[in-house]
Amino acid sequence: MKHPLAPACLAWLLAVAASSAVDLTPHFVTRGTGDGAVQVPYFLEGETRYSLEIPPGVRTLGGAGEVTFFFNELDGASFTMKASPFKPDAPFTGPSLETYRQALSRYLPPGAQAPTPKSEDPDPLPGRGWAGHRFTIDYKLPGRAFVQSVTYLNFGERQQIVLIITAPAPLFQQAEELSLRMMNSWHDLSPREDLAVPPTS
Repeated sequence: MKHPLAPACLAWLLAVAASSAVDLTPHFVTRGTGDGAVQVPYFLEGETRYSLEIPPGVRTLGGAGEVTFFFNELDGASFTMKASPFKPDAPFTGPSLETYRQALSRYLPPGAQAPTPKSEDPDPLPGRGWAGHRFTIDYKLPGRAFVQSVTYLNFGERQQIVLIITAPAPLFQQAEELSLRMMNSWHDLSPREDLAVPPTS
């Protein structure tokens, strides 16, 4: 006979499942002191904190499980990290790959015109051990050409995330290089860092 899970056991299982995924809602630590202090975002996976190395001139905004970085010196460029609608067991081959392609339109901004596939990369972050696939698309907004890349990235066995890099066409290469450099800097945050409130600007 099957017995229902006791409430305490069910709560424990849910907590374990939740702790297996990285929450991309940004929190912040202060690095340095005085005029040289900077606020650095970090992300939680249970009790573990992860962070990125953020270049100067990057603003961080986020909440509800996602984060967007805006490049102050690259007008109209941004880098977003958010949960994927897919699971890591959906392979980047065959019919599943076509499903990934069909989902790309959800990441285009309202009013995007003439979206055109540009390229695909089956190994978007080599050397990090993350399986993934990147799609790059050209599109237009009134008076301006844009490029967007959408990378589906398996973050372990239970979690897939999406990296979205968007920029005006002449600035896309710079935005992509900065974004990928940030993503490649993903690391455990030192427990010696002090917690701080989010930046106000």
